[in-house]
Amino acid sequence: MNYLLAILWIITTIPLLLLPYGIALFYQRTFKRKTYPYLFIIALILYTISSIQYIFPSLLWRDMFFALGGVLLGSASMRLHHVMTKRWK
Repeated sequence: MNYLLAILWIITTIPLLLLPYGIALFYQRTFKRKTYPYLFIIALILYTISSIQYIFPSLLWRDMFFALGGVLLGSASMRLHHVMTKRWK
């Protein structure tokens, strides 16, 4: 059951994080503003590591990877929002 849950988590996380990556990359190329699209990929990797650790319970720090991925995803999303709504100085 843990295998199925981890695989489903990875399958659903990949498109959900690649979509904002594509949007951030588009805005960076089109409007020449730093949106840091690679942060979405790093968050995807951290979320994938945290879900893989549910398969192998001997690995530690799964909650830390999940929290770091959440903080990174939140900060990258806020930066993208500021760039898209033109709220910068």
